Amino acid sequence: MKASVIIPFFKGNKYMPKMLDMLNKNYILVKNHNMEMEVIIVNDSPTIKIEIDMDHINFPITVINNLHNVGIHKTRVNGLNNSHGDVILFLDQDDMISDNTLLSQMTNLGDADFVVCNGYLQNADGRKKEIFQNLNHQRCSLNLNFHYGYGNPIISPGQVLIRKAVIPEEWKTHFFQNNGADDHYLWLLLLEKKKIGKINTEKLYTHVMTGNNTSLDLDTMCKSNQELVALLHGKVDYKRLYMLKRRTLYYGSHPERILTKLRFWDVGLFKRYYSRMKRKS
Repeated sequence: MKASVIIPFFKGNKYMPKMLDMLNKNYILVKNHNMEMEVIIVNDSPTIKIEIDMDHINFPITVINNLHNVGIHKTRVNGLNNSHGDVILFLDQDDMISDNTLLSQMTNLGDADFVVCNGYLQNADGRKKEIFQNLNHQRCSLNLNFHYGYGNPIISPGQVLIRKAVIPEEWKTHFFQNNGADDHYLWLLLLEKKKIGKINTEKLYTHVMTGNNTSLDLDTMCKSNQELVALLHGKVDYKRLYMLKRRTLYYGSHPERILTKLRFWDVGLFKRYYSRMKRKS
């Protein structure tokens, strides 16, 4: 099995030494188990040259320069189109992974189409908390109703190793104008198409909350989710899509206000109902 690690780059030279060191350590373990790995970095800030110390890299690496800034979704797809692996791992430039992330994910994948690992959310001050608080919570990542009724439980694509062959054409051909919901679109498509997912309980991935994450920009996220609703309209169960649409409208309408909460009372009921899935049995 060969893994392709795809990393969108945007003015991120300060992250490269640490990222490449982590990937070197992953490559050593993968190679020792007769597996392969390649890394593809796609530069979405083409006026800036990516600084890579090639003398300290042991794995195959390809650098692609977009002609102009196209956003993270199309950048990921550009990397995908130039990949040669059987399985794909999308990382952000500031992500952190354990030394055994690829080996563990590739081993746990088995006959499934994708595998979701656990990990940590890390604040700017270094404090961490687990992404999935328990096994039931982690299982929500494979539950289509939870995705629609509560939200996307997968913090980042870096938690997911995917077989290249099952990545839907729809995701590779429609590019979001607003960053944020493109990864959720991918998970929804996989689950709607009944692709088989597994969970890996190891804590292998760390998402660093810098304060500049798209998921924290409510206005951008709302617009991106509106694109998501439009894309899914007429293609999925209307009751599920209704829940997603209402949640999108709620978060785009001053959700802290009492009148907004009253107007979108159904959103509160959806979230309360599906939040039970996260609790320990």
